[in-house]
Amino acid sequence: MYLAWLLFGLLQSSPAASPAIDEIGAQYNLQNVNRLNVGELELIYGVQQGRGGLLLFVSRGRVVDSTSYCPYCPAPIQVLDLDADGRDEIIVTDYTYGAHCCTSYEVYRPNRGTVDFVAGLFAGNGFAEFRDLDGDGIVEIILWNDDFAYFETPFATSPWYFNVLQLKNNKLVDVTSKFRTQVNNDIYKIVSRIKSGGKNYPLTSYAVELYARCHLIGEDRRGIGMIRKYLPDVVPWFLSKKRYIEGTIDSSLSRRIYYARDARPF
Repeated sequence: MYLAWLLFGLLQSSPAASPAIDEIGAQYNLQNVNRLNVGELELIYGVQQGRGGLLLFVSRGRVVDSTSYCPYCPAPIQVLDLDADGRDEIIVTDYTYGAHCCTSYEVYRPNRGTVDFVAGLFAGNGFAEFRDLDGDGIVEIILWNDDFAYFETPFATSPWYFNVLQLKNNKLVDVTSKFRTQVNNDIYKIVSRIKSGGKNYPLTSYAVELYARCHLIGEDRRGIGMIRKYLPDVVPWFLSKKRYIEGTIDSSLSRRIYYARDARPF
C-alpha cells in the first residue's frame, strides 16, 4: 500500500502530470511549448502562430509577466549569473525580423514570485555573446556593434567593432578598456588581414575598425599611427571623419542600453 501511495505521489509531482503547463500554453495559443525553472519562477515559452515567440513568467501556476522572444535565434533564452551575486538572471533574445534588423537582449531577475526587468541592450544588426572572457567567474557581454553599418560602403563590407560590458549594480557598464589583451588580439587580426590583401575589403572600413578598438582602450594616438603605417592612402579621409567616428563610438551605448521596457529603442 505504501508503495502504491509513493508511486501516486511521484506521478502527481511529475511535470508531465501537471495540467497547468498545458492549460497555460493552450490559453496563450502556444505551440512547441517548453518549460524551465529559475528560482521560484517557471518559464513557459513557445511560438504563437503568426506572432513569433512568447515567454511567460509563471509563479504558483499564475502568469505574472510576459515578453516576446526570438525562437529561431541562437540561445533565445539563457539563464546566467551575470553579476556573480549567486542569483541567476534570465537573458531573453528578441528579433524584430526584416532585412538586417533588429536584435535585442533583455535581462530579467526573479523577485519573490514575480520578475523584475533589469536592463536591455539593443544590438540592431549586430549580436552579443555572453561568456567569461578572462576566467574570473564573471560573465562578460561582448556586443558586436553595428554603428557603422553602411558607412560609405555596402552592408557586407561595413566596419565592425565590439564593446565589452558587465552587469554591475543593475547597470550595464562598458569595461572594454579592462580587456586590452582581447582588444589587441583583434587588432593584430585586422593588421594581418590588411597585410594579406584584405579580400576586397574597403581600406576605409579597416581604418574605422582599427581606430575604434584603439579609441575604446584610450590609445587614440596609436590608432592614428597604425592608420598612417598600414593605410596611408586613407589618412586624409580618416582625418576628415575622425570627429564623427569618435562621437559615434562615445555615444553608442547611451543609445543602446535601456532600463525600462517602455524605453526600448525600437
